[in-house]
Amino acid sequence: MADITDPQIILFSNIYMRPIAEHIRNLGLLMDDAAVEYTTIISPLLAPFAAGDVLIDGRASEGVTPVTKQDIEGLITQVGSVRNEVNAAGAAALRAKFTVTPPSL
Repeated sequence: MADITDPQIILFSNIYMRPIAEHIRNLGLLMDDAAVEYTTIISPLLAPFAAGDVLIDGRASEGVTPVTKQDIEGLITQVGSVRNEVNAAGAAALRAKFTVTPPSL
């Protein structure tokens, strides 16, 4: 195998690829935690509410858009889809080649 020494390729790897791999790793860990908490705690707590019921988190005065039960369920479904990609066979091993810093949440 030939050594790749082009400074522009090295810079690209260091500026983009390594940080992206680390962000994906950290996002994967955060999504794993969210999925467990949703399944074990939040889903049963949400069960009695209707799809359109609004989460009152006291942030409306900050301009934060209110979310509904349906929004929460929709996003956790998207989280599941992204987790499948992040956790696909070989994906973690490939990211590990690029990561330098320890995981952080």
